[in-house]
Amino acid sequence: MKISIKNTLLFAFFGIVALTPHIPLEAAIKTVFWSKPSLFYQNRGKMLWKLGPSSLMGLGRDVQNELFTKLVQHFGSQTQQYKANDPENNKPLPLIMRKWLTGEESAHDIRHAARKTFANDSFITKITDIVFKPEELVKVTSVLEDSFKLLERVKKSQPSVRHILASNYDPASFHELQKSAIGKRVLPNFNAIYNSGTLKDELKGLVLQDPAFFSLIMKEQHLQPEECLVINTDPAVISAAQSLGMKTIQYKDNDFSFVKNELKRMGLIS
Repeated sequence: MKISIKNTLLFAFFGIVALTPHIPLEAAIKTVFWSKPSLFYQNRGKMLWKLGPSSLMGLGRDVQNELFTKLVQHFGSQTQQYKANDPENNKPLPLIMRKWLTGEESAHDIRHAARKTFANDSFITKITDIVFKPEELVKVTSVLEDSFKLLERVKKSQPSVRHILASNYDPASFHELQKSAIGKRVLPNFNAIYNSGTLKDELKGLVLQDPAFFSLIMKEQHLQPEECLVINTDPAVISAAQSLGMKTIQYKDNDFSFVKNELKRMGLIS
């Protein structure tokens, strides 16, 4: 049987195509950005345990919303264009909390002002003693294990991919996290760490929701936007990253199965 040169070339062509491995569209990703809400959270169980019998006073109350509302009433709302959101209720943080996260106001000063303001509400006062006391805040902080496992999987599947922790953290709280058991377990996995409260003096006032925050990191790390992937729950963070041309994964309600599927689609895990 004769085989024409044309058929032979076609056979060879399709054979090569069949043997060529599929290259994901996002194969150019070189750096993954993680943040505090995608790895750490304030454990309500631990918080209630620390509050003891006082926790009964909080039953049926939206404590976080109460706290935010009162802080806005007494200390003013945010005036910045880009608003930092609380990762749990996705509501803009009061201005004083933004200043806390950027290191412009110390946790000690905010706690003192809040205790004075909420002197007639013992339960809210106890909450502020946890939230604005770094050594207490770290005690009620836990690791989001499903997310941390995904970080470990990416590191194993793609050893050349770099990982950066970019978060809204005040200096004192991050210092306590570094000393803690969970900090010593999680933080060494990152090639670089950037916190809103520990930026250089000339960059004070930036939070993760500001595009300038990501621009700073990319400039210092010599990264191109299309090489970066940002994983976050906050629409403001996602918007900031996308405005710079960075790739993003936005997920809701600890839906790490969605994050896992997206990482698979991007070829970062198998």
